[in-house]
Amino acid sequence: MKLGTLALLLALPLFALACEEQAAVPEEGAQPAAGQPAAGQPGAPTEGQPAVAAPTAGEICKGIVEAAKAKDEAKIVSAATDGAGEALAGEGVKDHVFALLTDAACGDETKSEDGAKAMVALTKGEAKMDLPFTKAGDALKFDVAAFIEKNPIKKEEGKGKGKKEKAKKEKAKKGKKAKK
Repeated sequence: MKLGTLALLLALPLFALACEEQAAVPEEGAQPAAGQPAAGQPGAPTEGQPAVAAPTAGEICKGIVEAAKAKDEAKIVSAATDGAGEALAGEGVKDHVFALLTDAACGDETKSEDGAKAMVALTKGEAKMDLPFTKAGDALKFDVAAFIEKNPIKKEEGKGKGKKEKAKKEKAKKGKKAKK
């Protein structure tokens, strides 16, 4: 026999034995794996009940407001839909969102009929806003892009126009005059 064939004949049974050890089912009365409660103990999922209830939009809202106070972008992104980091990366957007959410109070939650979307009423002083949520998997996620779209950054009059914007307007005016 060749040495390679002999090595293969010895390695296959060892591999099969290792796979059987990993797939072994724990015996009744055996200790559960670390971090898992044993059946019948507090924290153990019971039949017919979900293991963990997903937080409501109102609960998530409170967490987002606390994260905005702490200026914790990572916490907001973790509670948000995909693409939240990119949406907050725009010029001044993150600071604008933090300013809107800091010291805001979460109010009533309203859900769509199909349960795919939810809104939480926010109040900040006399200002009223809605915090949009979208269902992603089994949980509701904060829709940062929709929030930014509904609450855009307001430019101060006279200051928001840069040289490039003025040049474009001048060029457009000249184009209109030439057409006449």
